[in-house]
Amino acid sequence: MITMTPENAARTGTLAEQLLLAYVFVVPFGSAISLPTPSPVDDLSSVLGAGAGLVLLARLAVQPTARRLDLVAAHLWVLLLGVMALSWFWSIAPRSSFDELIVHGSLIGQAMLAAVQYYSRYFHERLLPALAGSGAVTGLIAVAQMATGGLSQSSTATARFALVGGDPNITAAALLLPLGAALTLAQRPRNEGAGNRNLAHAQPRYLIAAGLAMFAIVLTVSRGGLLGLGIVVVATVLRRRSIAAWLVTFAALLAAVPFLPASDRGTQSTGRTSIWRIGIESCNERCWFGAGNGAFPDVHEALALARPELAANQFRFEAHNIFIGGLVELGFVGAFLLVMIFALALASSFRAPDRLGWAAFSGVAGVLLANLLVSNLGFKYVWLALVVAAIAGSQPLDDTHAQGVRP
Repeated sequence: MITMTPENAARTGTLAEQLLLAYVFVVPFGSAISLPTPSPVDDLSSVLGAGAGLVLLARLAVQPTARRLDLVAAHLWVLLLGVMALSWFWSIAPRSSFDELIVHGSLIGQAMLAAVQYYSRYFHERLLPALAGSGAVTGLIAVAQMATGGLSQSSTATARFALVGGDPNITAAALLLPLGAALTLAQRPRNEGAGNRNLAHAQPRYLIAAGLAMFAIVLTVSRGGLLGLGIVVVATVLRRRSIAAWLVTFAALLAAVPFLPASDRGTQSTGRTSIWRIGIESCNERCWFGAGNGAFPDVHEALALARPELAANQFRFEAHNIFIGGLVELGFVGAFLLVMIFALALASSFRAPDRLGWAAFSGVAGVLLANLLVSNLGFKYVWLALVVAAIAGSQPLDDTHAQGVRP
């Protein structure tokens, strides 16, 4: 039996850190692995997330030095959750608002438990490899499905890769943070301050992981995912000045294009512009205080029935834009909080001097862009990106002690 001394913790991490790393690893594909547990904790990522949350809560209670209570991001998350809760009182769809509050409450609570703590150097060093590994595994699943004819059918393409929520767009967006991690780790500079990066300093295993993640994103045929992929690559190249990032992107796209499913999506918005127009048209009545968390489909249906010329091919739609959805459902205050949350995540990760910050910045930027075409605030990958950005702005626990900083 191993006693968990500070020395052992530095080498192996605490139980909370191990569980959190396992959760990080399975987020892009874990929801596709069903388990015989009660709903909503009935898949691998949910079980690991719940377990990590409980152990992180216990860690806060027994290890006061791990507390990081000055985190501005967590305060904004609490305010957003408060607006979501208050919106139930005037919601036009109280049941939907209640159901969404449970989902958002669990995700934000878990994110707060993860973000308001310091972690060991062990955790900081293994967080990016865990993310990169998740992208590689998901890419291998995509390759296997393509080879066996197991890609999902859709109304706009013969077959698309989909794991998270059974939705190709969500699957693509969930891979953007792992892609940023893999591209960041793919470069092995002589030192962290080195200027020019070249293939002589590339790490092949992470180049392969990045290529697999890109391959999976391309097979989703998700335009939001592809735009996010582009942002992740550009952000990585600008920050890391990485020739390898360009080359692995070119190779992955070249390999994936012959296997792309036939699609009639083209340059059409597939109804998004109509959805956004209805959301904006509803603002005179709904955007001051919001229609209620999760009530956008009801707002869309009511206005589409009243003004059929605005509607697309059906009455009920999600917002397909995180900020338009926030504005209609949570009002100006909720939309402002969403803008501040993502702006703070980008700013704090951009200021972080190490590779974790660089990967977090590109991942959050990619997730943000993808969510301009989908509205997925109730999915794990969004809050995971925000948590990684928050962690990137902190020092390892042993460093805070070495510098005399009291957490």
